[in-house]
Amino acid sequence: MNLRRLLISAIALAAASLSFAESVSRKDAQRFASDFFNEAFGRVMATPKFVYNGKKLAFDRLFTPFYVFNNPSGGFVVISADDKAYPVLGYDLVDSFNPDAIGTEMKALLSGFAQEIEQIRLDDRVPEEAVKAWRYRPQYIAAVLRQSPRINIKDLPAENAKTEIYALAGSYDADNYMSDIYTPSQWSDVIKSELGSRGNVPLGFPAYKNFPTTVIYGNKGDYFRIALDGTNNSFFRLNATEFITSPQIAMVGNPKSADYYEPEEIPFAFYDSFIAEQEEGRRLEQKRRDDSWIVTEPEVRFIGGGHFEILFPEDVSLVRVYNLSGAQVETFKYRETPLAHIDISAHPQGFYFILANGVGGRPFGIKLVR
Repeated sequence: MNLRRLLISAIALAAASLSFAESVSRKDAQRFASDFFNEAFGRVMATPKFVYNGKKLAFDRLFTPFYVFNNPSGGFVVISADDKAYPVLGYDLVDSFNPDAIGTEMKALLSGFAQEIEQIRLDDRVPEEAVKAWRYRPQYIAAVLRQSPRINIKDLPAENAKTEIYALAGSYDADNYMSDIYTPSQWSDVIKSELGSRGNVPLGFPAYKNFPTTVIYGNKGDYFRIALDGTNNSFFRLNATEFITSPQIAMVGNPKSADYYEPEEIPFAFYDSFIAEQEEGRRLEQKRRDDSWIVTEPEVRFIGGGHFEILFPEDVSLVRVYNLSGAQVETFKYRETPLAHIDISAHPQGFYFILANGVGGRPFGIKLVR
């Protein structure tokens, strides 16, 4: 009984750190895109048109990783569908995005975004930069657009870049040139430094079909001019999040050893350490709770057949159910009651996470096993 309650307490505490994280609706993303274009062109523009959402690029095809909006007057912007990632992933103020003609290199870059955003939803770390960007939208948009550009002459032919990258990938020290030994910000800094010294930086996407390669030849802050589709007036981030780097390899002049950077913190390692460190400290408090009739943490009762009753310590208004892929599968709304009836009988057996909002603003997180 104590262990069950301790696990519930751990998940509830973790849920508090994740309570700010929400999927961004297409409507909200469109408003963000509208603000972006209005700032970029210095006047109120026509409503941006949604053209693509990247679902086919995610592991879970029901998951929306981002939205692409075209400006009717020309240009496009890619907006993240989750507020744990940076809001603006890429943009172009001249050419529109054609979802029916996505090239191999563009698809590889966007696939990296999709998979990073899919993973960040289940990561328990707090992305401080992303939180600030979503919270202070006007300042963030202005900062993105007002960065001074550095555009080098694109004098490295695509075929030469491909030859360089393929030779690098086959070398004994190829790991030293891979993005996964860097944090996303470190990787961006390495590429910016190389742009300043070399001018053109060959870039490869080794995890994707046919190993696409391309050339980076400029940047505006953390947004890079990459030879992708069309006339290449666009700028893109190399990574969508603060913590996760999708597989890339680049020809840089002064790489670090693969052993130099410590591995990043494993997502969800928090739960193991939390339980180990807090168990003794909670023992006496838990005993007092067990002797009391006052409900201080959610209590779960399995009724059978995928039906559960959860008694919360305060009234709840909304309960969301997520599967292990991070996809929301059910939503239940209530009128100020502490007793929630959960029905996941229509879903396959396995683990599910419950996130509930108390009317007093307190978040609750519970793990269910069907």
